[in-house]
Amino acid sequence: MSNDKLTIRDISILLGVHVNTVRNYIRRGTLTAEKIMVNGHDTWVVNKDYLYNCGVPEILSKLGPQDVSTRHDNALTRPYKVPDKWLEELTRLNRENSEINRQLSEANAEREIMRYKVERMLPAAEEERDRLKVDAEQAKREVEVVRGEVKEVKMDREKTRIVAEGLGSHMQLLEQALEEARANAKWSWRRRQARATGLLDNSTATTT
Repeated sequence: MSNDKLTIRDISILLGVHVNTVRNYIRRGTLTAEKIMVNGHDTWVVNKDYLYNCGVPEILSKLGPQDVSTRHDNALTRPYKVPDKWLEELTRLNRENSEINRQLSEANAEREIMRYKVERMLPAAEEERDRLKVDAEQAKREVEVVRGEVKEVKMDREKTRIVAEGLGSHMQLLEQALEEARANAKWSWRRRQARATGLLDNSTATTT
């Protein structure tokens, strides 16, 4: 390929833009390019003189006021200039990466502190767990004892109820016997009184 031809890659370096931007220039017709065979492949190329005389402000503004002949000679040898917007984006990403690393370091430090605290507290927690387990077993035994006592109280109450019912029956029998005794005593007293009255009448009759 002759030196008066620039490839898409060459133009992107010369203008300081992405190769896709150059492709868009060609696709929109902003740049007129021709396709030639280079190393067995079809390649879009643009004539150097046409590039500097295309009259497109968007492209000429990127070329700048530098002498055309000098730009032609140095187009492919000068260092590639990274656009300022790319540098700003890279700076922003670096700041974000630094912030992420700082937060990650803080999170790792907090995790280590928590692990240390857990390791310190674990024996005491296990001891407390064992103590609570013993207390639970003791409470379970006490509950069983209370249940036994409640059962005995229920049995005693049932026995008391049965005895009370028996006493009630005995009281009824005693009351009946007392009533009979009162009735018999009253009948006997009347009988004695009647007998005494009869004896008195007989004694009066004999005296007369």
